[in-house]
Amino acid sequence: MRVLPVSVVSSGGVSKRQMLAVVDAVAKTELSDELASIAAPTLVLCGSKDRVNLPAARAFAGGIPDAELRIIEGAGHQSNTQAPERFSAILNAFLSRTA
Repeated sequence: MRVLPVSVVSSGGVSKRQMLAVVDAVAKTELSDELASIAAPTLVLCGSKDRVNLPAARAFAGGIPDAELRIIEGAGHQSNTQAPERFSAILNAFLSRTA
């Protein structure tokens, strides 16, 4: 994020400095001890090409009781727009089972 141009990082009235502050705060947040207390049905979705977030997706799914991890093959970080049919099918099936 630090090396990206301002035009890429800033949008919607958020400055690059503000965005970097948010990214830094999120990176420092440690919630793994809280995952075990989540009792709601949980679906963790991640694209197979989202190499940055795959480890976190696996950790979230592994730390939340009965969480379901689904990897959308061929999709990256924006799997909802890169593979909308597969994303929707997985989400709809999960919601149908848990509703």
